[in-house]
Amino acid sequence: MTTKVLLANATKNWSTAEIARTITEVLREEGLDSEMRLVSDVGEPQAYDALVLGSGPLDPSASEGKGGDFRDFKPISTRARRVAAELRGDVAAGTRGS
Repeated sequence: MTTKVLLANATKNWSTAEIARTITEVLREEGLDSEMRLVSDVGEPQAYDALVLGSGPLDPSASEGKGGDFRDFKPISTRARRVAAELRGDVAAGTRGS
């Protein structure tokens, strides 16, 4: 049985949606049934095995460029692969295919 993952995001300038899209794609590549929706469009979250929430920065300094470079999707993809490994129950998280 494939793990169903919902990535629910709230976004103002669509940068959070870009990050959520990247995570969704990586989770799919890693064999998970992942779906991305706006928080306002989430109907039945209990239909999923896992829920990932995303929003704009909680730290005001992040919006001033101090919270990380979110244009570099490599670290985001790496973390998403670790999440996928954890959800699959892999012992050595992030080592699938190596």
